[in-house]
Amino acid sequence: MTELLTSAMFTPHIGSAFSVRMHEYEDVLTLVEVGDLPHGLPSEAREPFTLLFKGASTSILFDQQILALEHPVLGVTEIMLTPCGRDSGGGCFHYEAVFN
Repeated sequence: MTELLTSAMFTPHIGSAFSVRMHEYEDVLTLVEVGDLPHGLPSEAREPFTLLFKGASTSILFDQQILALEHPVLGVTEIMLTPCGRDSGGGCFHYEAVFN
């Protein structure tokens, strides 16, 4: 996907699964939230926003990096994801992407 990513592209897909593979590791990340950020500079090409994903695995943690996420409607999208915690009790990992 080479077009400029926007929050409107992701909002209809809250609750849907994105597949991610890195070397021998594979997980499914569920989009749980699309959040708008305060307005940026007038010269910015898009309104800033965030994406929050929840992983399915309790044992696979992806470091902060650009990952290729595959979605049945959106196709393959490379996104910089940062791990931002996990469920209580050692559950699934959460990841955040920030677009500004």
